[in-house]
Amino acid sequence: MPRRDRFAAGVRRRLPAGLAHRVVRARNAAYSNGFYHYCRRFPDRARALLTKAAARRPWSGRGA
Repeated sequence: MPRRDRFAAGVRRRLPAGLAHRVVRARNAAYSNGFYHYCRRFPDRARALLTKAAARRPWSGRGA
């Protein structure tokens, strides 16, 4: 996940703080819920996706 969430930054610029917080929080919850259900429905694909993502991280202890 990127360090800077461009969607959240845009919402915070355009909406009042309280409403922006609720919108960003709802989006993050929907993303997490969707990923959970993806992992439950397609465990092999999710495992491959997570393994590939972990291997790309410089601190994963793999590779160069």
